[in-house]
Parts: sequence; C-alpha cells; structure tokens
Amino acid sequence: MDWKLLETWGVEKNSNLREICDVLEERQLELLQMRRSATDPKKKSAIADELKNLEGQLKQAKKEIRKQSEGAGNASAGAVSDATTSEADKMAEMKKKLDALKKQEEIRRKEEEARTDILAADNTSSTADNASGPQSAKPSHPAQAVRTAQPRLQSGIVEFRNGNYGSAFVIFNGLAQKGDPEAEYYLSQLFHKGLGTDANSDKANFWLKRSADHKYAEAQYAYAMRLLSNRSGTDQLPEAGMQYLAKAADQDFQPASKQYVDLVLKGYHELPAVKNAIQYASRLQSSSSDQYEINVYKNKEEQLKSILTEGKKRESSGKVLRAIGSLSSVLLIFGFLYLLGGAHPNEWNSNALLSVFPNASAKLIVPLCPFWMLTPLVLTVNGRFGLEMITLAYACRSFYAAKEKARIKGALSAVSKVIIAAIVVWHLLLVIIEDQSLDEGIINFIIALIVCRIFGLIFGKLANTVSNSKSVVKGIVWVAVIIAVLVAINKFLCG
Repeated sequence: MDWKLLETWGVEKNSNLREICDVLEERQLELLQMRRSATDPKKKSAIADELKNLEGQLKQAKKEIRKQSEGAGNASAGAVSDATTSEADKMAEMKKKLDALKKQEEIRRKEEEARTDILAADNTSSTADNASGPQSAKPSHPAQAVRTAQPRLQSGIVEFRNGNYGSAFVIFNGLAQKGDPEAEYYLSQLFHKGLGTDANSDKANFWLKRSADHKYAEAQYAYAMRLLSNRSGTDQLPEAGMQYLAKAADQDFQPASKQYVDLVLKGYHELPAVKNAIQYASRLQSSSSDQYEINVYKNKEEQLKSILTEGKKRESSGKVLRAIGSLSSVLLIFGFLYLLGGAHPNEWNSNALLSVFPNASAKLIVPLCPFWMLTPLVLTVNGRFGLEMITLAYACRSFYAAKEKARIKGALSAVSKVIIAAIVVWHLLLVIIEDQSLDEGIINFIIALIVCRIFGLIFGKLANTVSNSKSVVKGIVWVAVIIAVLVAINKFLCG
C-alpha cells in the first residue's frame, strides 16, 4: 500500500483495510462524476490518471482483506464470515452505483458522438456549395459536452445514433414544438438530410434559424455557415452570417471562433469585425494546449492588429476626405455668389441677399499671372475672389475624386448643383436686364469657369502627389518645388 498516495485521498494512517476501502470507493465515485462533467481535455486526462492509481490501491486493499479472511482461525470463523458478508453487501451496493454511473457515461458518449456526426454532416453540406468558403470542422467547444437535463432529448440522440431516424424525428419534433433549442437544431438536420422524414429545405432553414435565435451555439454556427455560402445571392447574407458566427463565437464555440478569424483575415475588414476577431484569436490561444496552435493564432492575432491599425488610418483619412468633399461644395456656392457680384456690382450693393456678404479685400487676390491672363472677364475684386474660390473648390474636388477613385462629374452634391444652377440662371437674367452683350455676359463667364476647372484639376493633382509622399520630408520638398515653379512661371509671364 502506498500510504503517501492514500493520504492525498484522505486516508488516515491508523485506518484498517475496510475503512481504507470505504474512503477509496467514495473518492472513486467523486472522480467518476468529475470526469463526466469535465470539459477541459487536460483535466479529463488528469482525472483518468488519478482513477487508475486509485483503482490499483483499492484492488490491493481488497486483496489484503481476502487474505485476512482466509487466514483467520476457526474460533473467529463466524465473526469473519459475518464481516465478509457485510463487506460483500457493501461491495454489491457500490457495484450498483458504479454500473449506474457507467451507463450514464455511455449515454453521454453516444450523445456527444451524435452531436459530432450531425454537425459534421451539416458543415459538409454547407461548404460544398461554396468552394472558397470555410472547411467543415469537428466541434471542440465545451458546450457540446454539456448534457441536457431532459432524458427524452437524450433518448432522441441515442435513437439518431442507432439509425432509428423515424423515432428520433418524433422525439425531436415534439420537443421542438415546445421551444427546446437543441431539439430544434437536430430537427433541422433531419429535414435537411431527409432522415426519418421527407427532405424539406424550407423547414430545415426555419428550425435552424429558430434554434440559432434561441442562442444554441451549434445552430448559430451552422446557420452562419449557410448564410455565408450566399446561396440566394443577396448582399445582406454575408453580413448576417458574420453576425450569427460572432454570436456562436461569443459563447466560446471554437469552430465559430476559428472561422470568424479566418474570414476576417481573408478580407472581411470591417473594423468591428476585426476587433472581434482579435478577441477570438486571443481566446483560442489561451484555451489551447497545443504549442503549434498557440503559435498559429498568435501570428493571426498580430496580423489582425495590423489590419486594425490600417483600418483606423483609413477611417480617419475617410473623415478628412468627406470633409474636403463637403468643403468643395460650399466653396463652389460662395464662389459663384461672389462671381455674380463681381459681374454685376450694382446688384451686389442693392440686392438684400448679396449685400449680406462682405466685400472681398484686394489682398486676398493671388497675383498669379497665368491664371488672370486666361480669364478674359474684367471683374471687380469680388468677382476675382469668386473665381479663386471656384478654383479652390475644383482643386478640393479633384483631390477627393483621386483619393476615392470616383469620377469628378459625379462628385458634386445635389444641393450644391441646384444652388449653382440657380445662380447661373440669375446671372443670365441680369445680363438680359442690364442689356449686356452676349460675349461679355455668357462667353467670358463660361471661359472663366473652364479655366478655373483646369487650374483646379492641376492643383488637385499636385496636392494628391504631395499627400502620397511616403515621408514628411518628401512632402515638404514637393511643396517647395511646386511653389518655386509657380513663382518662376509668374515672373516669366509678368516680366
């Protein structure tokens, strides 16, 4: 007898053999129950090792009891016989308890195997419709080992395992009608594969979604895989599929966590999804005992963090671009208003709307000879200021379109188009009212706008080139070069 080992199980040194057996048998029952409820593979393995050692010590103790019984004298034969009979009764009672536990263990094993078979079959059928989609994976989540409290559901799983699909269908259908999530899930698989009933994809999808909405992790995973296969071709399905996949992963369902991480790495770079994937990758590392898997998901976590950083940068730059796009529309509206005022000074001073705006200062007019030489209109300071704003607006629009890879012609907002059209019509009416010549009123106006457009496009392209510089120093050098070229051109043309 290994007394050091026996002490760890609560056996005292002065205990007799029968007391030792009592303590060991009680501990054996506890370990069997612990093994049934354990979900961690490492913990199960440790319990199995302890059970093996305990059974060895228990067998040795009982062997010693038999030796003592056989070696006792005739004077104590009656007492020994009574003790042996009492011990036999106790051992028989204990054997009944152990047999009951083994039977429950067998039912649990069959239940787990049935769950695995059903889920594997559903994963295979889901991925077959999407060659590039995720591969089927056997479940490894603790929730799969959790036994239902309903014996009827257990019997349904056993019937399925034994191939009695008709009986399994009757049991699952009855429980599903009462809202049992597991039964709803199994029923959906029977409808999907046509086992025990006629195959019916509509009913299969109905019960699968119902089980998923009732927060059953395996159903959420299976439903997500069907949605992600995008069988109906609608754009909403991948997003909904990722949502259900996240619901299953949030319950620590490992196949869902792994699929979610892989799908995000394959290109689903929505920032909330990337954040979720980082969390799942970290959880997969901590729950794994395999060093290879730990290393794999550590690398994936680093990749996801890099994707998240880039996504945040794109989001910030997107906000800036949207601000530039809005600014261009505002500049265009005010530019056309000041251009109108410059073309019709009397209207600027007398009109209630235009008189609200302050007159532009001559200091705001950029002395860029090439620009003013190409704009044939003889305008007031307000008109020139308007042309500058229009040019700047077109530069912003050119920069925005280049970054967003959008066409310039579709960049203006509907509101700014309406307002600008109204200002142009207003200008034409004033040309008629003031009896101006056609070339002064319309042709020069159009020429000026074309020049603004061309210069705006040039400045926008230059700004885009500077912003694409890989370093701040290169950006500064580009700005300096552009300014130097503009100054040189200006000096040459202006003498």
